[in-house]
Amino acid sequence: MKCSSHQVFLSYPNNNRFLMSKLKHMDVREEKEFQVSHLCKAHHKTNLEKVVKLIGESGASIGEPVTVVCYCSLGYRSSALAQQLAYELDKPVHQELKSKTVIYNLEGSIFKWANEGKDLEDNKRRKTVYVHPYNIVWGKLLNAELRSSEPCESRQETAMQTSLTEAKM
Repeated sequence: MKCSSHQVFLSYPNNNRFLMSKLKHMDVREEKEFQVSHLCKAHHKTNLEKVVKLIGESGASIGEPVTVVCYCSLGYRSSALAQQLAYELDKPVHQELKSKTVIYNLEGSIFKWANEGKDLEDNKRRKTVYVHPYNIVWGKLLNAELRSSEPCESRQETAMQTSLTEAKM
């Protein structure tokens, strides 16, 4: 199932109107993309087993509903994870989790989220506007001023090195 960035935004940061359940943002992108920025309090998906464990620890195993919103750059990778997760929860061993878990794929993913000016945080949990562009082709769907392939401190270090080099000249 898809959900819009507006539906998820209504849940930010402490608003329970989004399906009245616990909300888990699952970032499916590569580590280097996640380091640049992610949705606030997002979890970086390392493997399917860890995602299922996170859902159980979030309350689904004790009867509290959990909403999982998967996202990536545009939606392809997150759609695949949402499907894999649904398939995994269909297994008999996870039937209780499945009955308390709702899985969504964030429509437009982080590119749309950032282009709409919604909150993001970096690898130090500081507010940021930058997003890793994934690659040169798909990155064109992200507003140019929002593109960055490096975490904030790397950009700052590069800027300081450039300033020092220019000062020496």
